[in-house]
Order: sequence, then C-alpha cells, then structure tokens
Amino acid sequence: MSNIIIPELLYYAENYVINSFVNKTKIPQPPTISSVYLSDNSFIRLLFDEDWPQEFDSYKYLFTAESLASVPETIRRRMMVYPSTSKYFIISDDGLNVFNLQEDDFHMLDLLLEYRIDSTCVIDVEFEDLSTNLSKLIYSYLKFKQEENIYHIDTIETISDDFQILENFYEAFILDIVFEYLSDLGLEGD
Repeated sequence: MSNIIIPELLYYAENYVINSFVNKTKIPQPPTISSVYLSDNSFIRLLFDEDWPQEFDSYKYLFTAESLASVPETIRRRMMVYPSTSKYFIISDDGLNVFNLQEDDFHMLDLLLEYRIDSTCVIDVEFEDLSTNLSKLIYSYLKFKQEENIYHIDTIETISDDFQILENFYEAFILDIVFEYLSDLGLEGD
C-alpha cells in the first residue's frame, strides 16, 4: 500500500478547510501547497473551483508519479514519515487513473464542465441510475446549483465512502455551499 500525494487535492482541501462556513475545527488543515504546483485544468479543480475559467474547455484526470527531487520541500518532509511508500503524483496527458474514475464519473464531469463554462447543462440521467459515489455527488451539486434542489443532499447519510478522501472533501464542499445558501435564506427574514 502506498501513500499517494496529489497537489491539487491538497490545495483544494486546504482551501475548503480554511474557507468553510461549517468546518471550523472538525477537519485538520492539510499541508499548504502553492498553486504554482497545480495543473490548470485538472478534474479536481473542476470539482472545487467555483470560478473555473471559461476558456478551459477540457479537464485532465491522469496522473504520473514524480521523482522525489521535484516534490515541494514542505510535502517532501511529510513524505519522509513513510519514505518507502509515499508517492507524489502530478497531472499528465498519459498516466494512471489513480482515482479509478468510471464511465458515470466521466459523464457527470463532462456535465460539470459544461455547467462551469456556461451553466446550461442538461442533466440527462437519474440519480438512482448512477453507479459511483462521485457521479452522485456531482449530480447533487449540479441539481442544487441549477434548481436549488437539495433532495439528494443529506447531512445524516453521506454519499461518500468513508475511505475515499476525494469523495469526502467534495461532499463536505457541497454541504458547505448548501449550508451557506440555507443560512442566507434564514437571514433574509430578519
């Protein structure tokens, strides 16, 4: 088993933890990583960046392991806790699908990309027909953003798998957006 480190995930997880309305002390802050180490159009950025540049009309999802020499110093120090099993991955044009993205994930990522570019995507699937947690999370996010529909967003029963960090952070990110929206609704009556 290896400890996989992906700069985009660290970066967006840190941004979520720092800027979250709901999470002020529950999720420990991951290590800080500079945005200079990020790919412009990774699928992780697509998930978390509410200001996705409209000129980015594609996303990348393959990763390649980098040599230890190219790892930022702050991350390299953390990798030394498990030096024989730690691996640092960056986005590449050909590499590994380290998140094991499936057909439903790609379909929903394509819809999310369409939404990020012009917000007019048509969700042509049903929640119950989706086979992966990530695709269900993207569906829930899009339904909320387009229709303010929170039917599939539950604060008791999570969609994400407890052992899938990307899913967990993305679900927490979505819950935070919904919380902010619902809080604003409550403030309007005051």
